[in-house]
Amino acid sequence: MEPSVKVVLGNTVRQPEAEEQFFGVAFSALHTISYRFPDAYESKN
Repeated sequence: MEPSVKVVLGNTVRQPEAEEQFFGVAFSALHTISYRFPDAYESKN
C-alpha cells in the first residue's frame, strides 16, 4: 500500500464517523464497478 493509504486507514480506525464515511465511499465504488461490469459481478454469484 501507499503511505497515504495507510494514514487514511489508520485515521479510519480511530474515528467512527470517518469509518462510516470510508465504507460509504467503498460501497459506492463497489456499486459503480458492479454497474459498469454486470457480467463480471454476476459471475461471482
